[in-house]
Formats: sequence, C-alpha cells, structure tokens
Amino acid sequence: MDIHICYSSDNNYVKYLGVSIKSLIENASKNHNYYIYVLDNNISDIGRDKLLKLQTDNCFIKFIATAELMEKYQINNLHLSGHITIATYLRLLIPNIFTNLEKIIYVDCDTIINNDIALLYQYNIENSLFGVIKDIGLIYKGAINKIDEKYFHNVLKLDNYSNYFNAGVLLYNLAKIRDNKSNVFDVVKQIKKPKFHDQCYLNAFAKGQVTYLPFEWNFFGNFKYENPKYALDFPKEYREEFENAAKSPSIIHGKLWEYPDSEYSDIFFHYARMTSFYESIIYENASKKRKKVIK
Repeated sequence: MDIHICYSSDNNYVKYLGVSIKSLIENASKNHNYYIYVLDNNISDIGRDKLLKLQTDNCFIKFIATAELMEKYQINNLHLSGHITIATYLRLLIPNIFTNLEKIIYVDCDTIINNDIALLYQYNIENSLFGVIKDIGLIYKGAINKIDEKYFHNVLKLDNYSNYFNAGVLLYNLAKIRDNKSNVFDVVKQIKKPKFHDQCYLNAFAKGQVTYLPFEWNFFGNFKYENPKYALDFPKEYREEFENAAKSPSIIHGKLWEYPDSEYSDIFFHYARMTSFYESIIYENASKKRKKVIK
C-alpha cells in the first residue's frame, strides 16, 4: 500500500521536521511505501539536503513549492500572533495541491511518530471530510472555565466547544473534500481574526463532518507536565481514553525539546540523536535558555 503524508515547514522548523520524519521512518513497515511531502516555505538548500538523506528504500521525501498558491489564496495576508508563522496556514492548500490523491495525512513538525503511521492512514473515514482528534487541551480549559464558549458557538458555529479538533494531525478525505460545495477559503473570508489560526478555519469548514479518532494519534506530550494537577478537573468522560493513550501514544505532539525533563522528552531526543540536526537543536535551545536567564 502507498501511504501519503504531508508536512509544512519554513527554515526555522526544519530541524524539528527532520526529527519527526526520522521517527516516522523508524516506525514504518517494510510492507508499505511511504511518500512524505513537505510544503516548502523557504527551507534552505542545506536543510533540504539533510532531510533527503533520511530517505530509505520505501520512504521517499518530496518538496513542494508553495509560493504561487500562497499568492493566489493570499496566505501571506492571514492573521498571525505569538509564535505562529505563515507556514501553519499551508495545510489549507492541501486539497488544492494533491488533486490526484484520495487520502493524505497531515502532521505538524513538532510531532514524534511513535507507531506505524500506516495504521492511521487505514482508518475508514469515507463519510467524513477529515479524521480528527479532539483538542484535549481545550476540553480541559473548558472544564476549568478558561475558554470563551461564545466564540465557538457564534463565530465557528460549533454546537459544543468539546467537538473542536486540533489540526496538528489530520487525515484528509481528499475525494470527499473535492466533492464538497464549499471550500475552506470561503470560511477564511468570513473569519478575520481566528483565535487559533488555521485550526479555527478547518473546524468551521468541517462543521461536524468529521470522524473522531483516538487520542493516541495526537497526544499532547507536555499536557501532564504543564498541568500537574489535571486529574482534579479532567472530564470524566475522557479520562479512561486519555490515560490509555498516555501509556503508549502513537503520535506525541508538542515542543518536547523545550521540556527535557518532561515525561516523553526522552523519546524525542532518542530520534533527534539519529539525525544530523541534533547538535543544532541542542545549541539553539541552550542559547534560548541562556538569554532568558540573562534577561
């Protein structure tokens, strides 16, 4: 079977993209071919060369230039805030790029693929636009009354904020999306300042036409570390699935390199050491830490 996976990255994140791809390849089955596409927003030649060296006999990497489509759909004009860069919006272009595919997985750069990603690809989502994983961080914030529910109802038109999904891992049903009467850029025109950027656009576009997949396929690796008392308020209806996913998550999502003493960071560094990006990751984060201490 051919498995299609897509990332998007600029040069700032290429080192973390490399670690994620390495983890995917290390857990790939010999029974499939894995086609890894990178939506390229000005990755350097050095970065591309390092990524290409990760290829194996059945795992292939291809870079896709996005400048023309970004201009056509005015991606550069979309709302930015915090650490978010334009690269995050490139996933909105996926249906316009992969017009010959039926399905594709989108994965964020700050992920570790801790299982064979072909298992995710094989989920049946024929009646949905996307296979998605609920945003457990948002569900938790709702449980402790730290979200604006009106935004999810009035702006995104969601029946319940707990149905909001995280866009860091998405299984696209490209065939059904192509048959849809509207597209995500119709939503982009309506929502000028989305709270969570591309995620809000995709949630508003999908409007319930999704299949919810297990938490293990988009497990927030730093969630328990950042919320040590989470068990006191964690919604009971999600507790068992969350705890089971925590034992052996298939995709770990989050900036694990920023929390080297957190529960899953050793998994990140295990794969990082297998790449030529390891030293630059250590140097970059040591430099950031030093600047914070000095400040």
